[in-house]
Amino acid sequence: MKTYAQMIEFIVYAPYDRFRYNEWPAVLAIAEAYGIPQETVFADVKAVKEIRDTAKKAAQKEARRTEHEARRRANLTKKAE
Repeated sequence: MKTYAQMIEFIVYAPYDRFRYNEWPAVLAIAEAYGIPQETVFADVKAVKEIRDTAKKAAQKEARRTEHEARRRANLTKKAE
């Protein structure tokens, strides 16, 4: 049996279509199986989702920044020629 933390990560990082409509019953099942209050499980899932989304946004921001910098340098090179 997986640990509680592994099950939370499984729910959060599972493909979107897998738990799109079934996340709520899965969380209830985890709460029942591990003997943890449902509110705690929902809060933990929410916290992990927020961490995931923050990391994803930071990565996207960095990728955009890198792309813009490359484009800016290319434009400066064209002007110099």
